[in-house]
Amino acid sequence: MTQFSTDLPSDLLSDRTAVVAGGTGSVGQVVVEAFLEAGATVVVPSRSEQKLAALQKSLGNAPADRLITLVGDLSDEGDSVRVREAILERAGPLDAAVASLGGFVPAPAVLDAPLSELERVLDGYLLAHFMVAKALIPALEERSGSYTFINGPLAFRPMFPGTGLVSIATAGQAMLARAVMKEKSGGPVRINELVLYTRFGWGSDEDDDGGSVSQADVGAFLAHLASDSGAVVRGETIHLEDLEPLRALRSRTAELLHGG
Repeated sequence: MTQFSTDLPSDLLSDRTAVVAGGTGSVGQVVVEAFLEAGATVVVPSRSEQKLAALQKSLGNAPADRLITLVGDLSDEGDSVRVREAILERAGPLDAAVASLGGFVPAPAVLDAPLSELERVLDGYLLAHFMVAKALIPALEERSGSYTFINGPLAFRPMFPGTGLVSIATAGQAMLARAVMKEKSGGPVRINELVLYTRFGWGSDEDDDGGSVSQADVGAFLAHLASDSGAVVRGETIHLEDLEPLRALRSRTAELLHGG
């Protein structure tokens, strides 16, 4: 893979607070690391204390005072409000949120799958994104924050056998993002959808098509998208298939940092 230089200015997101829903997952952890590197305070909720402990351990020397973890489920209707209020109580007003939800699980052929399999996949992707957006987008209005849905190419085409149910669920997730972006287009929160074309989270290395976007590139892009350089980006579905979107945002950031 060709990797763009992803060194992040340590003050890019200083004095800002971000929530990473799904921050203990493979994509989410990359986002957490990038936001911490860029100077943000990062909140990671999870249902699993063990996963939170593993995240903290894997981050090693990351600034402990800027990483806030709490146990709870933003995607659960009965718990989402409590978790949101706990986030606001511990971290204060929010500036950004990234929703990286749903782990890839190969499923049977669509018409051979029991209804329970489809319900499970819908719950992990579409319904989880619905609940997290419902909980966090209103909490971002005070500071005109940024909200980003994370999706993948399976939303647009089944890529290999066993991905059909995930494609159905993530296609619904993509339409959810578009509907919310349309309805909130005139509001204070910048809402975007990022479609990732990189190997992690989408099958095995053998299924990777050799794209040019690395995990570090994804983290850097999301950090820049949440910064001042991303202020004009709203209501967009961004396909991160190559590095051009990242180059454009980094260039904008450099102009802002140097008074351009």
